[in-house]
Amino acid sequence: RPLYAPGHTIRFRAVVVRADSLAPLDQRPGTWLVRDPTGETVLEEAAAAGPWGVVAGSFPLDRAAPTGTWKVAWRSASATAEVDVAVQPFTLPRLRVDATAARPFYQAGERPTIKGAVLYSSGAPVAGAAIEVAWSAAGDWPPPTSWLAGELPTRAQASATGAFELALPAVPADLQGVATLTARIAAIDPAGDRVTSTATVLLSQDAITAQAVTELGDGLVESYANRVYVRVATPDGRVVTGARVHVTRAWLPDDAGFDGELDEDGVASLLIDPGVRSEERRVGKECLRLCR
Repeated sequence: RPLYAPGHTIRFRAVVVRADSLAPLDQRPGTWLVRDPTGETVLEEAAAAGPWGVVAGSFPLDRAAPTGTWKVAWRSASATAEVDVAVQPFTLPRLRVDATAARPFYQAGERPTIKGAVLYSSGAPVAGAAIEVAWSAAGDWPPPTSWLAGELPTRAQASATGAFELALPAVPADLQGVATLTARIAAIDPAGDRVTSTATVLLSQDAITAQAVTELGDGLVESYANRVYVRVATPDGRVVTGARVHVTRAWLPDDAGFDGELDEDGVASLLIDPGVRSEERRVGKECLRLCR
């Protein structure tokens, strides 16, 4: 492990191989070296490589062992390999902040809300904790500049039960595609201790998403009944089951289309013949129209 606490036992292992062929070197003599953060050598132990060139060792740390970066090395003649090991006491934070969006995703016209709570490690609420929030955005749709300029909530205060709520403005009607707002939330208790967490708000233009793929990956063979798989899910990834899908060939204006039923995995299997064409047809927005 890269981190140990005083009183633990550091365990280490090395593999010895030939420089030219990387073949394991069995029974290669060598020496383990362990140095504390001051550079003092606290272990120097002969240890030869065993089967497959593997050599292992350990070193018990005293409960009063100095904290910092320790160094563990295995040396054989002029060849040496060394790694750093952090020795620090393990301490649990006094408090934590849990926050999540009230709904899996939001569409245009809806008002997103993040609900959270600040709790001590014992589970007791942190009454009156101060909440500070910083926002960032990613995805297909850039949020209004006024949102990131201060219209989004940046401060709140936990109630007597440790709960808090962040109410966002209504999502504008020009929402396009899928976008994600990320809130970096910091909670400060009355004693001044500070903890951080994150919460995301998913914004989506559509309530469902549809993907289509053929046995060729993304192509159709002309004059042949191609197997097409259509998968439908919500923007947050939950599959839609038991619903009907209707697929039409977009290059045929009067196409009656094909109906299918989504299974328990949210997938419908259809047979589609693109007809005789001089060019390969690809499954995508320009070829297939999908509707629930």
